[in-house]
Parts: sequence; structure tokens; C-alpha cells
Amino acid sequence: MIARILLATLIAITAVLAPLPMTGESSDVSAQQFAPGPEAVYFSPTGHYLEGDFLEFWWKYGGMPVFGYPVSPEFEQDGMTVQYFERAVLEYHPDNPQEWQILLRRLGAEARTDELRQHPAFAPHQKAEPGLFFPETEHNLRFGFRDHWEKNGGIRIFGYPLSEEFNQDGLTVQFFERAIFEFHADNPPEWRILQPLIGSQAAREDGVDRSPQEWDEETPEYHPNLWRQPPPRVVYLTFDDGPHPTWTPQILDILAQYDADATFFVLGELARMNPGLIQRMQREGHSIANHSYNHPSMAGMSFSQFQWQVQATENAVRNAGGQMAPCLRPPYGAMDGNTRSFAAALGYNIVLWDVDPQDWRQPGANVIADRVVNNTRNGSVVLLHDGGANRAQTVTALRSIMQRLDSQGYVFQAMCQ
Repeated sequence: MIARILLATLIAITAVLAPLPMTGESSDVSAQQFAPGPEAVYFSPTGHYLEGDFLEFWWKYGGMPVFGYPVSPEFEQDGMTVQYFERAVLEYHPDNPQEWQILLRRLGAEARTDELRQHPAFAPHQKAEPGLFFPETEHNLRFGFRDHWEKNGGIRIFGYPLSEEFNQDGLTVQFFERAIFEFHADNPPEWRILQPLIGSQAAREDGVDRSPQEWDEETPEYHPNLWRQPPPRVVYLTFDDGPHPTWTPQILDILAQYDADATFFVLGELARMNPGLIQRMQREGHSIANHSYNHPSMAGMSFSQFQWQVQATENAVRNAGGQMAPCLRPPYGAMDGNTRSFAAALGYNIVLWDVDPQDWRQPGANVIADRVVNNTRNGSVVLLHDGGANRAQTVTALRSIMQRLDSQGYVFQAMCQ
């Protein structure tokens, strides 16, 4: 590809500089880490090669779900090296800053017909919460589309949103400068957000030669395992002060959507009152851990007082049909010099947390979600609450937390199992 790049550089001296990012735009991205892989790959379904810088870009910023198969070879077009894919067209702009030299063609902008421009979704909008608002185009980016956009490169790849989400032909869609997102609810999770086949359409309209290339058999055929994937990152979601008949079921529903396991630090008196929720936690694979019987500070307790709080909760969980995990979280995190030794004498480990969004203060669902996502690292223990007060904000925040962390490759595991 180096020879092609040098040729493109010479040709591009007289070409118009490709569009650069708007003022104040950042080139920071949140794409998957590119792992060492082959220098070239052959795609037998379409009969084309992908190699060098285009191959690295294709894999790093989403691969098959974002770009699809290549439908042409690399070739020179209007002073640039280009390659057409099912869902995009890649262009090499040698005069751009390095991080902006490979760009998607502005197929999203080009796809706005006069009829579409009249759709209310394309009119300027006010900022909506939760989500990102772009004053440059006066549009919002929210929920699953936001997660997909951030995961696969953001502005660097897709550009700014040109519309709000709207329904088109039975699908939720949103237009961007360089892409169109469609939500396919019945697809597997990694294939639910796709672009339409706008790259293939552009190839047909541009008269691009899409004839298959002969496979040289020395170049590997495409398979995702050609790239070494890093191990998944783990996060431990924990919920205190339940179970609550209103909030806990909603939280369990959200966790189930992501096949996620969590740890519930329950109060004995609430376990006794809500045996069905204890049974559901147990049935769905979550850990049920000890948070005392009625939420006193355990700092300063005698051993007999401490023992009663712990064992009364054990009995309540057992009688409700659950199995108590060997972990204890003292209410408020309050501890003294005896807490760990008292817990150990009863067969428990103390488990605290390292990410605390303070959802109990009810600062707003968007604030709770941002605090969790921005501070979570591999192995983080996140403190949330499913009881003790109105937890509507926590429930709303959890939907965003799950979407965003899932899109970043996190898996959700229970503790103390």
C-alpha cells in the first residue's frame, strides 16, 4: 500500500483538501484496541482483498458490523486511494493531519434527499437528557446509537449527527455526516445497529468495477480469530438495601436483558418480607450477600450484637429460598477494629466498593450513569441501591450504564460465588 500512498500524495498536490473537522472537534476516539494480525486478508464472499492501513482502520473501528465486506479493490479515484465496502467507502486523504487521513466518505450527508430534509427529525432540536448534544448541527445522540457511535470512533469515524432518531420503513434510524445507523431489534446484540448497504449502492452508482479478484492462497481468508482479542474486562455491579418490591424487579429485568450477573447485599427484614424476589435473584444467577438485618451501623457493636445481625439475615434469606454468599457489606461502610475479625469468625469476607456514584443522594439519572461509566475500570466494584428510598433515578441510570459498559466490552459478574 506504500507505493499507492506515495502515488496518491503526488496526485493530491493539485487536489482540493478533504473536509477537516469542525472547529473545536477532538480526534480522541473510543474504538477497540487493534491487535496484531495479518497484513492482508481475502474475503471470499465478495472476492476482494483488504490490506495495510485500510485493513487496520477497518478492524480497529468496527470491522464487519460497521463496514461490511469489501466490494472493490483499492484504486485511485479523484486523486485519492479509495476502497468501497458494503456499508461505507474509505478514502485516503494524504494532505490531512495524520489521524484524519483515512476517512469515510460523506455518504450519510449525500443520502439526505429533498424529501428527507423536510422530515421533522432533520430540523434543529433542543438539548435532550440524557445524551450528547451537538450545537454544530443542533442534534442529539442518545442511548444505543450513542454507545455504538462512541465505541467505534465517534466524530473521527461517523461525523456529527444530522438528524434525530426517527422511524423509517419500520426501523429506528439516525443520519450522520458519514453514516446512517439502523436498529435491527431481532438481530444478535453485536449486529443490532447496522448501516444500510450505502457503500454497495455508491459502487453501483459510480460504476465501480466489482469483479472478484483471484485468491492467491498465501493470503489468509477473513475470520475474526485472525486478530488476537484481549480478555474481556469485568465489572461487579452491587446493590444495597433491598430487596424492594418496586425497584428490585426493574433492576433484575435490566440485568436479564444483558445476561448480566450482579451481587445484592440484602437486608434480612426485607428478605423476609419479599421471598419471591430472593428466589428470583437465586434463580437468575445473582449472588445474595449480607447487609445486616435492619441496617444499623456495625461499628462499635459487641460480638453478640454483630452475630445476631448477620445470622438473622442468613436465616431470613434461607427461609425465603435463597443461599447466602459468604460476603458482608456493613451498612454505610462503617467499620471499627473488630469488624473484619468478627466477620471472619462467622465465615464472611468484608466487601466494600471503589466506584460510588452516590445514587442515594438522587443527583439525577444522567449524573449517576456518567459517574459510574467514567470511573469504572477492569475489576471495579460499583455501589448502587435497590432499596432504602425512591430509586427511580438508579433504575433509569442503570439502563444507560449497562448499554455503555456493554458497548465498551465489559462483562458483568457476581461476587462471592
